[in-house]
Amino acid sequence: MTNPILSPASVVALRPEVMAAEMDGETVILEATSGMYSALGATGSRIVGMIAEPASIADICARLMTIYEVDAETCTRDVTAFLDQLNTDGFLVVTAG
Repeated sequence: MTNPILSPASVVALRPEVMAAEMDGETVILEATSGMYSALGATGSRIVGMIAEPASIADICARLMTIYEVDAETCTRDVTAFLDQLNTDGFLVVTAG
């Protein structure tokens, strides 16, 4: 199965079977079916919190740009790459926007 190509209009959310928990100051996400897990830093943790409910990449970046000093192009590139990896690892549900 091929993963969809992500764009700013793509709507992403954590899969229902993904659990997130804070451990030792970082967030760990676990996909219960496969056992795949990932430890996330501060920004990754914030993004995962934002996609507990479906959100577009554009909306995520708009929110992040109010928190961090980052331009739209850099934010979109970095967030898309991060979410693409989470999607490849099986943590996300992606809807083409």
